[in-house]
Amino acid sequence: MRTTASPGGRSDGQPARPPFTSREAMDEALSDLQAHKDEWVDLPIQERIDLVKALRRDFRGVQQRWSDRAVAAKGTNERVLGNDREWMEIATINHLHRVVQNALEGVRDHGRPRIHGGYSTRPDGQVVAHVYPDSKVHGSLFQGITMDVWLEPGVTLEEARAQQASQYRDADRMGAVALVLGAGNASPLPSSDVFHKMFHDLRVVALKMNPVNSYLGPLIEEGYRSLVEKGFLRVVYGAADEG
Repeated sequence: MRTTASPGGRSDGQPARPPFTSREAMDEALSDLQAHKDEWVDLPIQERIDLVKALRRDFRGVQQRWSDRAVAAKGTNERVLGNDREWMEIATINHLHRVVQNALEGVRDHGRPRIHGGYSTRPDGQVVAHVYPDSKVHGSLFQGITMDVWLEPGVTLEEARAQQASQYRDADRMGAVALVLGAGNASPLPSSDVFHKMFHDLRVVALKMNPVNSYLGPLIEEGYRSLVEKGFLRVVYGAADEG
């Protein structure tokens, strides 16, 4: 089950919104995901990387329409603030794609993603991961801004490194289906939640778009068709009852 992108908007200038997905179509989507969940969890790391590379390319093809539809839906003036806001959110999604690809390449090459700032240990023995800036570019652009993750007290540096990306080394991992209830308040959130469930938790995903921004659903399906066509992602539409 796949919804194709609408070629135009409504007569009131609002972008076209897909109809709510029927119960039968949702059952079909979940059946598709169930059929491919074990394939996803066992997928070789290089194939995951190739899928992300493909969707990064495909997503570039929907970006202008993404911005146009969001500006129209919000009724903002794209020449003042609306367009700038939307392109900032699109840049956030592109950054997510790049970070996930880099993490997967780290798993492939070193068994775990690289933490740009490395680890350190506080005087009391607590281990700290220095996760941001995550590149020289960000370090130059956002000087003085840093982000650290403080691990639970008692976790050693060796344990921290051993646990990083451990799900990719777990021979007993099981396939499963996850539901993501897409957030309507910011357009990057459905993508970030889908990617967390797929590439961190190794789940295939049913994404139910929020009615507020459901007009972006067909663009997600198109931009992420490398995942949709393999049966690893399905997008459905509706409100509370469908959720």
